[in-house]
Amino acid sequence: MERRNCKIQKPLVSSFIRLVNILKDQKNQFGIVSIALHWIVAIALLMILLSGRELANGNPNLSYDEILLVHARVAYLVLPFFLFRLYWRLRQGYPEFTIPKKLSHFIPPFQYLILISIFFSYLSCYFILNMDTNLWYLKQENIASMTTEISIHTVVAKTAFLLIIIHIIAASIQILFAKNVNARRMISLPDNEKT
Repeated sequence: MERRNCKIQKPLVSSFIRLVNILKDQKNQFGIVSIALHWIVAIALLMILLSGRELANGNPNLSYDEILLVHARVAYLVLPFFLFRLYWRLRQGYPEFTIPKKLSHFIPPFQYLILISIFFSYLSCYFILNMDTNLWYLKQENIASMTTEISIHTVVAKTAFLLIIIHIIAASIQILFAKNVNARRMISLPDNEKT
């Protein structure tokens, strides 16, 4: 029985290795799928930030409940990615950036922890207050009584936004000044992969 289980597991392991190789090629560079995921999540984060800004500003031309729905649902979709990315980052190690190395070892996992904590601060609105509200369908009147939780959520979200800005600046430095080929691949594929 053990040998048979071993034979069943081998295809699963090889499939996982193939998937990893798609995400990252043999030269430890970003693969096409990894680049696509990076920009999909970047767009999703932009949607979350913009919808959050509209909620804070109270745009009279837009329905509060509809914006809140978009804000929450897009966040639900990217949460599994952040959890997986944090696990992957802690398991695989950190990139050796030249400017500055110590920050590059510290910021990436902290960035994902902050992004994940946004969701937990959001969920605390319901678990702390024990509200009978479906998390998928939020209403403006339910948000009004959550002043402390919303304040925490806002502070954590602004911290995440600051880390995203640092990430963009650091990536720009790597591409423009440090000539980091791996970072450059996020905006341009090598000639042999261009169609």
